[in-house]
Amino acid sequence: MNRETMKSVILVILIAFSLLLTLALWNYQPDFDTAGEESEVGKTTLEESGGTQSTVLDLIEPTKIVFKHQGSYYSYADPSDRSAIYGRMKQWSLVNINDNPSSPQIGERDSVAEIIFPTKLPLKVLGDIFTINEDLPAEDTTFDRIFVVHDHNSGAVSPYTVYIMDTGEDVSPARMSASLSEEAASQLFSEIEVKDMVNQFRLSDWSGSTVDGASFDHIYLPSEEVSYPTEVLQTDAVPVKPLQNFLFPPTSTIKSSFTNSVDRRFQDISRRLDIMNDERLMKYVYMITNQSTYWTQYELLTKSVSDMNNHYGWTNQFRLENINSTADKVSFLMYFNGLPIYENTDLTKISLKYEGGSIQEYNRPLVSFFPVDYKNEGESSILLESGEEVISKIKEKGYDLNNIDDIQVGYSLKDQNDMRLAYNLLPQWYIKTAGEWKPLFKEDISQNKEVS
Repeated sequence: MNRETMKSVILVILIAFSLLLTLALWNYQPDFDTAGEESEVGKTTLEESGGTQSTVLDLIEPTKIVFKHQGSYYSYADPSDRSAIYGRMKQWSLVNINDNPSSPQIGERDSVAEIIFPTKLPLKVLGDIFTINEDLPAEDTTFDRIFVVHDHNSGAVSPYTVYIMDTGEDVSPARMSASLSEEAASQLFSEIEVKDMVNQFRLSDWSGSTVDGASFDHIYLPSEEVSYPTEVLQTDAVPVKPLQNFLFPPTSTIKSSFTNSVDRRFQDISRRLDIMNDERLMKYVYMITNQSTYWTQYELLTKSVSDMNNHYGWTNQFRLENINSTADKVSFLMYFNGLPIYENTDLTKISLKYEGGSIQEYNRPLVSFFPVDYKNEGESSILLESGEEVISKIKEKGYDLNNIDDIQVGYSLKDQNDMRLAYNLLPQWYIKTAGEWKPLFKEDISQNKEVS
């Protein structure tokens, strides 16, 4: 056989092989199982699996309350005390609303309570927190701190003024002011004398630079070591079926399949629900792009809470983490013992994204956590580094002070033995830069002192 004949034979074989492949592709049917062609099967909520409903008020709580008293700063040693006083604050009535106030002028003798929230909040949530019988300013206005100032030189009927502040604004950080009754304010400031407090200092004071008197976004650190409880957590599975029934219309023909990238996939013509990470994580997407709908931050928040409540989606204690009205996205973070869980957030964060008034994306864990009963072993805790040690670590790591958004104690969630049956919840220091939380003493966590 000469060379030209051989080329022709090879070409014919390749063409035939190509035709066979094309025919196979045309006739290929994915290995789908039909998950449902009729109306909803089973439950559409997670109530029987421990899921609950929450209000906007339940999901908003300050991460810190700092008191300025006789020139020094104090905060609660126990996060539960902070939660308790915040619960009493919810009974306040704010009167004499001023929606164009000047920033507070805090004198050396003035007493101040500073309530610090973890993210910017729409001003309208003040109506959920307090009793306010007057109109609030524009809905797109935000705040992140509340200052209660006792002006000792005031000649007003009540010398206590509440300032609602957006500390990220340099020009006019005060968004609103109001008067507070002397009874309510006296109860607040009496906390300094009746509760266990830890002395605090401001990060900016340590820097050695002159503190801008108009700055209200101070980061506070404890002067001494502080202890926080550890936990050992076990898990319960969050069932997929109620979530599937909630997210897909009753008339959908839902097919299920397996792929290399997910444990199981449920989908109809326009929706896809992926079960991942050994069935511990859920990612839902509505694959048809909807027309954007402008919502205020408050509308976005209340819509997300309503949708979560509709299927009893709160399977642990969650609190608001962030509202991004530009992306129409809301996220909630899991808390234990009053502290956020900043690591392994795939298992501790819920996020919802909207388009056209409907859920476009919904990501959440498919496990709930509950603490192991220690019985006679007692509760254990870890003694964390003092503020001075935090400062030393910041210097060692070369952080630019101006780029630090926040410093907080939070929890890491660590799998005990890679079997995902039990997790350790360990407190440690976290630093936030460029919107991201990172452990500050990650390499030293094993050296933290455990106390009973």
